[in-house]
Amino acid sequence: MENERKARQAKVEKEREEARQKIRDKYNIKKKDELSSRAHGRTATTTLNENQAREANQASSVENQGFDPVKTATNAFDTLKKKLGWK
Repeated sequence: MENERKARQAKVEKEREEARQKIRDKYNIKKKDELSSRAHGRTATTTLNENQAREANQASSVENQGFDPVKTATNAFDTLKKKLGWK
């Protein structure tokens, strides 16, 4: 009985995989295993270096815009003090 169930499950899974393959062929889609094997080709170091470069670029762009959060907060506080009549 257990062997019959396993045989049925194997047959059903084979049919599902054939249907999936037909869809992949029809729409020219790569199988997930193929995509993940390419992604594993990249090293974690490369990704880390890319992240560090992106962060440095973002920091420099913020500096170039002249945005200073401390200065902004100080200006906002001074404006409130003037509106409320504080010294």
